[in-house]
Amino acid sequence: MSNRASLVKQAEGHGAAEWLRERVSSLVLVVFTAWALWAAYSVAGQPFDAVVAWLSSPLNAGVLLAALIISLWHMHMGMVVIIEDYLQGAARKACIRLSLAFCLALGAAALICTFMLATGAGPATPGA
Repeated sequence: MSNRASLVKQAEGHGAAEWLRERVSSLVLVVFTAWALWAAYSVAGQPFDAVVAWLSSPLNAGVLLAALIISLWHMHMGMVVIIEDYLQGAARKACIRLSLAFCLALGAAALICTFMLATGAGPATPGA
């Protein structure tokens, strides 16, 4: 069996599930983007305290975090597709792991910052 044929055989069986996950996350992100546009419009021009009060709502904080997490997951899936298309061997595995680490770090930072703003913990006041 040629090298090309073995690559094709290796890819069988997992492409459809990845394709479906990418499409589902895209559809979910359409809804979250509409919510984000509405949220940005509703807090635009408001003072900092009003924005923090808006974010203190568990619903708003939860939807914001869900949108961020799904966006990061979607970004990682897209990066994996690009990495798999252009890299081989150890470089491919290393870049996929770096992409995952980057997305996890961004997700952790988003979680911490959202929690701090929503609960009023930490130095979240302007000029402090």
